[in-house]
Formats: sequence, C-alpha cells, structure tokens
Amino acid sequence: MGPSGAGKTTLLDTLSQRKRVGVVGGEFLLDGRQLGMDFGRCTGLLELEGLADALIGQVGVGLTVEERKRVTIGVELAARPEALFFLDEPTSGLDSTGASSIVRFLKKLADEAGLAILCTIHQPSAILFEDFDNVLLLTTGGEEVYFGPIGDNGTTIIEYFERNGAPKAAPDANPAEYILETIRRAPGPRNWAEIWEDSPEALAVVKEIESINSSRSMLNLEQQNRTLEYAMPLSTQILEVTKRVWLHYWRDASYGYSKMFSNLSMSLLCGVLFVNSGNTVQEMQSRAFGVYAIVHFSQMILTGVQPKFLEFRTLYETRERNSRIYSSSAFITAMIVVEIPYAILGALVFFFPWWYMEGLPRDSHSTGYAFFMLMLYEIWIPHAAMWIAAMCKDLTVMSVVNPFIFVVINGFVGIFVPYDQLPEFYRRWLFWVNPQTWLIRGLISTSLHNIPVSCSDNEWVTFQPPSGQTCGEYAGEWISSAYGTIANLEAREDCRYCRYKVGDEFLETLEMKYSTHWRDLGIFCAYIFSNIFLVYVLYYLFREVRWRRVFARLRNKNKQD
Repeated sequence: MGPSGAGKTTLLDTLSQRKRVGVVGGEFLLDGRQLGMDFGRCTGLLELEGLADALIGQVGVGLTVEERKRVTIGVELAARPEALFFLDEPTSGLDSTGASSIVRFLKKLADEAGLAILCTIHQPSAILFEDFDNVLLLTTGGEEVYFGPIGDNGTTIIEYFERNGAPKAAPDANPAEYILETIRRAPGPRNWAEIWEDSPEALAVVKEIESINSSRSMLNLEQQNRTLEYAMPLSTQILEVTKRVWLHYWRDASYGYSKMFSNLSMSLLCGVLFVNSGNTVQEMQSRAFGVYAIVHFSQMILTGVQPKFLEFRTLYETRERNSRIYSSSAFITAMIVVEIPYAILGALVFFFPWWYMEGLPRDSHSTGYAFFMLMLYEIWIPHAAMWIAAMCKDLTVMSVVNPFIFVVINGFVGIFVPYDQLPEFYRRWLFWVNPQTWLIRGLISTSLHNIPVSCSDNEWVTFQPPSGQTCGEYAGEWISSAYGTIANLEAREDCRYCRYKVGDEFLETLEMKYSTHWRDLGIFCAYIFSNIFLVYVLYYLFREVRWRRVFARLRNKNKQD
C-alpha cells in the first residue's frame, strides 16, 4: 500500500518478473530458494487498474466492471497458480460493495485454497483494510516504511506509528487513511524510512528471512533443477494454441469473408481490365501487365492480417507469456499455420475468374502451374505481413513501414520499369533479391510460352529489299538469328516485318525464360520459408530480447575488465 507514485505497481511487476524495461539488481528468493524456470507458470498477475472503465460486450448489455474483474481473476485461477497470485489495483474503479466483494473473494482463496496473494492497493476503506493479513507500506520514491501484520482494526500498525512519534489516531479513524496521512507529512522531523530501518520490527523481518533462507535453500534442490519452464512440451503447446487461434478465426466470420471478397473483387477487376487479351504485340504487353497487376492486391490482404497478429500478440505478451502458459514459438507457429487454409481458399477464389477472363492458356500444365504459383503467393503475403508486424510496435508504425516495403518490391520486378531500363545499381542486386521477381517471371513465362504473335496493322514494320531480291533473300539470313518474322518472304517490295514471332521472344526482352519457370517456383518457395524464418527471428529480436539489460550487462562487464 502507498500513495500515488510510491512504486506499488513497479514493485509488483518486478516481483512477478513481468518488468521488461530497466535493470533490476539483487536477489529473488521464493521460500528461501532461487526462482525456478517454472516461476512464471506457478504465479498469476492481474493488472486490473486498466480495466476500471472497460466492459465486455456493448454498453448496457455487457458485463459490469466488477464482473469483468471476476472474469479476469477466473482466467488466471484456471491456470492453477501454485506459488503466488499477484493483483494490481483489484479494487480500482469499483464502488464499496464491488470492492468488498472482490476482497472477500480473495480472502476466501487465501484462507481455504491456501493461495498466497500479493496485491497493490491505493487507499482501502477500514473494512477492506482489515481483511488483509500483512501490509508492505511504501512512501514516495519506493522507500519501505513498514512491513508486518495489520492487526484487528489496524491496531498493530497504528501502535507502531504512534510508538514512533506519529499523532495519536482517533478512535473511529480509518487505519489506512491515518497511515497514509502520517507518511504524507514527510519529509519532516521524522523520516519514516529511516525509523523503519532501525526498528526492532525490521530487524525481526530480516532475521526471519535469513532463517528461511538458511533452513530451506537446500531442500528439494534436485526437484528444483528438474522444473520445466512450461508445463507441456512444445508439440502440445503448438497443437492447443493452433486449435484456439483457428477457433477464433472461425468465429470471426467477417475476417474470412473480407479476405474472400478482396480476392474475388481484385480477380474480377484484373479480369475485366485485361479481358480476352489477344496476340498482338500490344496485347502481349497487356498479358504481362495482367499478371503484374495481381501483386498490387497484396496490400489489401496484408492490412487484414496485421491487426489479427497484433491482437494475438498483445494477448500473449500481456498475459500468457509472463504466465509461461506457452512459448512464443507456439504462438508464432499457430499464427503461421492458421493462415494457410485461408490462403488456399483465397487462391481458388482469385484464380479462375482472373485466369479465364484474361484468356490465358488453358492447357493443364500452364493452368496447374499458374494456380500453384498463385497459391504460394497467397501463402507468402500473410507471412510477409507477420514479419513486418513482428518488428513494429503498433499499427501506426506498420502503416509507415508497409508502403515503403511494397513500393520497393512492386516497383523492381522488371515490368513497370523494364529490366534494361532499371538503374544499374538496382539492376545488379535489387531485381534479383526481390521475391516478386520470381513470382512474376514464373507466371508471365507460363502465360506467354508458345503463344503466336500476330502484329496489328500499325505494328508491322515495312521495308524495301534491293532491286531483284525477294524479302526472304534479302533478310532471310538475318531473320533466322533474330526475333520476329517476315510475313511475305516471296514479295519483292513492301516487306512486312513483325518484331516477335512467339511470346517467348517477347519474354526475353523482360529477362524471362520459360525454361526456368520451375526454378522460379522453387526460388519463390524459398522466400516463403525465409518469411517464416523472419517472423521467428524478428519477433525474438524486437519483442523477446531485453536490449537495455543486455547493454547494461555489457557495460558492467567492460567496467570489470
């Protein structure tokens, strides 16, 4: 207990091992022993102050504040904490009846279930104050001014302060208000932190701690060394978390519908814009742009995945990581796996309108290859969204990072700006490390392979052969080693030249070849696995590693050296 700014929440977070910023010194001992790896799952922490005005459901039909707090307590109790139960401001935002109900419930847990409960509280009423067994009293700055029993009607703690020079308490005074008012007068003639440090009560506490440490530090040492950080193996964690995430996705029908609608709408848009593309040179370019257009709908899918990832990440980090219910590997794996069925279904919805409306090849090999490549792309998108989300603090940061990454990816695939027109610096490396380069190469090469090119009237190039020679005699040797075809080889004037004979010749101007389309698919598959790898690595680096502590240890090590 203590006034605002005394460090109650900071102390509670530190004791419960939830504090992830700053540097903490000293020792943590539980029952005289060092904390084991299973400490997190043997304890529960409820940060209830932030829920003072939050409701489950809609206003008027949702749970009351007290009921919401009970739900939160119940969730933690379901994990069966064995060691300690931490609560941060359990009575904040409640009226006297609700606060009394919560405290009585906690008292019942302590008395009947034998659960050790440690909670912060600001200024309880006299009735609530009496329900607690012991109090650790903090003053501004986090200094300890009392630790010990409260006594009936607060008599023990009141006697301590009166004995050390505090004004005598009124018979009907609220013990909590009296104590807080007394320490608020400091600094003054009495420094209550120093008085406590020199008091016999403090000496007795120190002796009791030393006695506990000496008598119990060696007990069950072998058992302590065998304790596990998580109660279940990783395989079980992954299975159960995946089930839960899948159930959440299934219940959130709007998420699935929005994904399917995005796929269908973009598929129809691409199909309408490039419907029944022909075989002229201009329409060869339209076919290429029709394939290139699909990469631009990735932003729509991405902006739907990232809020979901952030929602589950917040839940995991605020409750389940610290309680050691499951590991970050299980959380990330579940998120990755659950997106795959949606990706496959999205590919089915997108592919058929787009492929057949544009009039792309309908043979089984081309169709099957293109569908498989599109399915891989649908899998690639959410996993790319996840590694971006893993390194971003919130949606605001993601909204800044997303456009930058996808403008670079979409702009350097060799379609919007042809490969030979890219700046040499980017042509040497960025074009080749771009994952969508391999997607586009595979899809376009498949869609244009062996497609005969028929120049339109304004696409023919007309030239005149020398007198006495036919078009074939004059340009036949050249045309046999160059792109294109001559329509009238026997003519002796007005030779008509089309610069491409088949789509494969057009492909080579884009730095693409049909012969490498399976290699392109394999490389794009590798990018899917690299996405998955990045999700794990970036989450660990940005969300798991406590860099301040790492740097503090390095500084201390350098000083010692």
